[in-house]
Amino acid sequence: MKTQKALYYEALSIKQSCQLIALCREFQPHVPFEDVVFLELITAARRFCDPGSFIFIDDLQNRFEKVLKPTVEIIKAKYYFNGFKSNKKPLNGMQFYYINNYVPRVRIPMFDVMQNYRPIEKVLFLKIVRACRDFMRAKMSKDAEQDFFAEAVRCLLRHEITNSSTRL
Repeated sequence: MKTQKALYYEALSIKQSCQLIALCREFQPHVPFEDVVFLELITAARRFCDPGSFIFIDDLQNRFEKVLKPTVEIIKAKYYFNGFKSNKKPLNGMQFYYINNYVPRVRIPMFDVMQNYRPIEKVLFLKIVRACRDFMRAKMSKDAEQDFFAEAVRCLLRHEITNSSTRL
């Protein structure tokens, strides 16, 4: 039986959901917050990789500097002000609610949630999750920032290629 969710995106498998929960728990900061920090980083990377957002910025390096880097700096300052130290406590109910209702898509639809979904978006979403995981495990260092940028650009270009091939 298809639910409303399954109509406009392909849900994560049980294994993928468990891995996402484990990553969210691993990167939750030591100071207790209601927000799920790892999902905030994924959302920032999704905004960068969404070709519909910020279409007025053509240069990818410029787009990275204006879209993704400031958000990463805000996340560092807000959640990891005492350095990178993960929380070993379990997530609370509200955090599980955020994780379970997080949509595994690259494109963030503005008006119509059923707009332009392609199954490749789930694959690209998982690539974004892996890039964010590697960046967080490197403690969001300046050295890891360039690898994060390169992986985000690869996801952006793959998404643009799949969009242009379906338009033809």
